[in-house]
Amino acid sequence: MSRTIVVQHLTHKNSISDKPNEDAVLVDLKNNIYAVADGVSRLRKAAGAYPDPSPASQAAKLLVTQATQFVANSNSKNSTPTIVELENALQSANSRIGRFNEVEIPNPDFGINDYAGAVGIVASVYGNTLRYAYVGDCVGILVRAGTSTCFSKNQTEKIEAYIRTHKGTPNLEQTIRREIRNNPSHALSWGVLTGEEKVHAYIKSGEILLNSGDRVILCSDGLLGVVSEYSPLLANGTAEQIVEAMLKLEASGSCSSDDKTLVLIDIG
Repeated sequence: MSRTIVVQHLTHKNSISDKPNEDAVLVDLKNNIYAVADGVSRLRKAAGAYPDPSPASQAAKLLVTQATQFVANSNSKNSTPTIVELENALQSANSRIGRFNEVEIPNPDFGINDYAGAVGIVASVYGNTLRYAYVGDCVGILVRAGTSTCFSKNQTEKIEAYIRTHKGTPNLEQTIRREIRNNPSHALSWGVLTGEEKVHAYIKSGEILLNSGDRVILCSDGLLGVVSEYSPLLANGTAEQIVEAMLKLEASGSCSSDDKTLVLIDIG
């Protein structure tokens, strides 16, 4: 069944003056492929500017470009890419980020000189079918009849809770990145595309049959405060209005600023 698809996308930088936007977004309307990525920030030097461009921002851009190109190249029949193709697209992006790290960060310290890494979600819509694959804490939401349902699972909830309860522990971030990140045998682990093959265990995927009037939202975790609370806005708001709502929420002191990126896909 042929459907009309209307797409909006937007990315908005964090409020830290010297830190670049480490999110990335790519919309391939020709092939109906959509990708959002969030670069994983590194620790800041005690008395120095944050790198710009940062390795995290470069990793995010590599993720969206490599993943969308992989899907477009493998989908020669102009039909819905398979779930396996979308999973393989993220694996391909992981390999591309790994090659970047081999050249640019051959000796990581998992802190100030951490690997370049990114999390993300890539999706395709053909006819009445949405297929997607993701890793990390980027978000996928289906809005149907005014009700929003998250179809992705935040892989960082356990480690974020651990960080809150162990704040102040010496070398906490470095230990987590060295010993827990991309470690399937650890209960607190989560996935980040850094080039390590172990991250493949964290690539998740799925398929949803769409109805006329549905809205699909793909976004980075910088919008979690809004997407978890504002169902009417998610159903009817523009990309600009959703980002503005998050900015207002941050201004109230409810949460800290992060990069905010989203794709809205409205199904006719």
